[in-house]
Amino acid sequence: MEFGAQVAFVDLCVDATIPVHSIKDIKYSTKGGFALVYVANYTTSSGVVPIAVKVLKPENHLKPAAYGKFLQEVALQASLSHQ
Repeated sequence: MEFGAQVAFVDLCVDATIPVHSIKDIKYSTKGGFALVYVANYTTSSGVVPIAVKVLKPENHLKPAAYGKFLQEVALQASLSHQ
């Protein structure tokens, strides 16, 4: 899977940047109304952690309403305990 010009993802739970080279084995999982979801493995100093990567569908990139809804969902997910 290619992410084009993307060089990093932001992990809002710890407010840190995740270098794209730390994310491996990216596989498509499912789609929702405005985004695609992939599963991947994130390599940390403590080992490998399974993660979900959510990406806006291309047709929603320039739609302010879809982008706003996406950011609201990101904020909600970041407020949850991921333990």
